[in-house]
Amino acid sequence: MKTDRRILRMLVLVGSISFQMIFLIVGATWLGTKLDALWQSKPTFTLIGVLLGILFGLISAIYTLVRMTKD
Repeated sequence: MKTDRRILRMLVLVGSISFQMIFLIVGATWLGTKLDALWQSKPTFTLIGVLLGILFGLISAIYTLVRMTKD
């Protein structure tokens, strides 16, 4: 019974981190493409958005991992 809870907890952790990473990367990339269209600077803001999305996604994943494994 205890291992079932641990497995479930790990699945929730992986799902949460995955969702955060995907949401932040896609959101920052979308914002970058909108800024590129606004200022006609084709790949610049899109690349910045992708890199910032990855950076913030990793920071968010580490924060979530630390908080959920603290118990």
